[in-house]
Amino acid sequence: MRMAADAGHRVVVVTATDGALGEFPDGLLDEYETLAQRRSRELEASTDALGANRVVSLHYPDSGMVGTPENENPEAFCNVDVEKAAERLAEVLREENADVLTIYDPNGGYGHPDHIQVHHVGVRAAELAGTPFVYEASTNRDHMKMLMQANPEWTEAQPPDIESFGLPADQLTTAVDVSSVISSKRAAMYAHATQVGDFGLFLEMPTEQLAAAFGTEWFRRRNAPEGLSETALPSEPPPSINRSPDGGFGGSLPSVGMDLEQLVASMPFAVHTGIQLDSAAPEQVVGHLDWDSHRTTAGNGMHGGALMTLADSVGAVCAFLNLPPGASTSTTSSSTVFTRGVRKGTVTATARPLHAGRSTIAVVTEIRDDEGRLVAQVTASQAVLGP
Repeated sequence: MRMAADAGHRVVVVTATDGALGEFPDGLLDEYETLAQRRSRELEASTDALGANRVVSLHYPDSGMVGTPENENPEAFCNVDVEKAAERLAEVLREENADVLTIYDPNGGYGHPDHIQVHHVGVRAAELAGTPFVYEASTNRDHMKMLMQANPEWTEAQPPDIESFGLPADQLTTAVDVSSVISSKRAAMYAHATQVGDFGLFLEMPTEQLAAAFGTEWFRRRNAPEGLSETALPSEPPPSINRSPDGGFGGSLPSVGMDLEQLVASMPFAVHTGIQLDSAAPEQVVGHLDWDSHRTTAGNGMHGGALMTLADSVGAVCAFLNLPPGASTSTTSSSTVFTRGVRKGTVTATARPLHAGRSTIAVVTEIRDDEGRLVAQVTASQAVLGP
């Protein structure tokens, strides 16, 4: 968060619960002060240290640690209706036009009921809001084991069941080096005085040891292309490929002017479907498809197959324009999220490359209606064939 804020990006923190449960040091609270009130103040101080622009609390009751009686509270966050909670989060995502959402991994990092629910609610909220990128924050289990073995004095801080803590390294896609802002991270941890027992040992570490333990933040990107390995989260809508002035590895069509009709004509099914291209360049391809009664399903909504054909065709052109010279491409996987129906007008698809390598190209395609509302998002992987 600190690095994103320093780079000029808007950072918004959403908390699910009031934090009213849990152990805390004796004598810490002021007279008549509740734990929820103190943790609200701690959250404000912590997010200030990390440069957050906005903090939103959904104010669900804390569920407590796993196995405690509070888990049975029907109003506790771990028991709320996922769809309703997801819509509340989706509303924030829409307000902020969020590009990236970070949530917990499916086990909530270490099995906390509220963290697990954050995972379920976050996944659904991103679907409802059409948020392009969703990352599951986790811990590199193998890295932790290595650190524990190298630092026997940390044994008391080791999770009771390390085999269920975080995720193994081969399931993680993204490792972000945050050692440059480790002082801000320490300040944010210090701000949570009521929870100092959770990481007090680490707070007293020399900076180099703290950086070894917390200087890398690990994530698993949902629906990531196979073999993805990243060192940063996207900080804006899907980026274009960085190319040298002469086109670099991105390749191009023989004609620099790029005949759009020729591109469509190379895909007979796209021609049959009625797809038209509006512009085509390695960094972005745009095409459209008109609503027609022959392209609908029950209820006069445009058929999902027509929308997927549009996305596949526009995305395939984008992949083609980023091929090495002489190579060809073929779709190997495709993931589609539909967000609304279309019963009139025209849908426009915009495809941008996420990754262009020697063996695979990943493309994300957004389809929007006449009012600019997201209809579907398709992430596809293309195999690089030949030359």
